[in-house]
Amino acid sequence: MPVHPQRYAVQFVIPREGFEEHTVAIIEASVTAPILREKMPFLQALRTALTTWARDTDRGRQAWKESSHDFNVGDLHGYQDDPSLKQVCNQAGIQHMTVNLFVDLTTNWTYDTLLIEEGEPASLVYPATNSPSRATCNTQRR
Repeated sequence: MPVHPQRYAVQFVIPREGFEEHTVAIIEASVTAPILREKMPFLQALRTALTTWARDTDRGRQAWKESSHDFNVGDLHGYQDDPSLKQVCNQAGIQHMTVNLFVDLTTNWTYDTLLIEEGEPASLVYPATNSPSRATCNTQRR
């Protein structure tokens, strides 16, 4: 009976910096080595796999040329379903990789934008008089 290696789920958020739009890529995968759960070892394994892919496959060479020798996460997004790319990633311990891009051209809503307005309604601050208080609810659950 074959023994299957342990797999670990990973997720990395990759920001695009220096542009007016706010873009992030979220890379998710299963990895076969615990060290690949860390961002920099994962990046190194991915670079090694993609370099092998660009050197050893027609599709990889084509992708490298089409990117003007500037293959980045945006390019990876476009090639993520390529069977030859999946094969070299599997050999590097990166399996079932997905790359999702999120672009927001507005800058009005950021992570630190307050989501409850100043002077919120009293019903959000104090429980209504005809409903049990939070303390009563917690006591009743015990």
